Amino acid sequence: MTSLVEYRRWAKEHPNFMTPHIVKLTSKGNTIVEISRGTDFNDKPIYGVTKVKYDNGKYIIQSHVNKCFQGTDSRTNAFKYAKKVLAGAN
Repeated sequence: MTSLVEYRRWAKEHPNFMTPHIVKLTSKGNTIVEISRGTDFNDKPIYGVTKVKYDNGKYIIQSHVNKCFQGTDSRTNAFKYAKKVLAGAN
């Protein structure tokens, strides 16, 4: 298991180019769910949800689960989706 502090340090060195600013981190076992924000190519806000597994000292991004949210309810929808992702974490 890794701490969210350690993950935050790692993520700072490996930011997502579209959503580089971490808004919230949650974890369950060896799974971390990150909500981050940024701006799209039209300078409008977007939010991203990233699921990461910590295994043998490495962070493994679960790309098939990750999702980006745009539009008026993007923040709310990102938080709802992150909750679902964490609930299904192994």
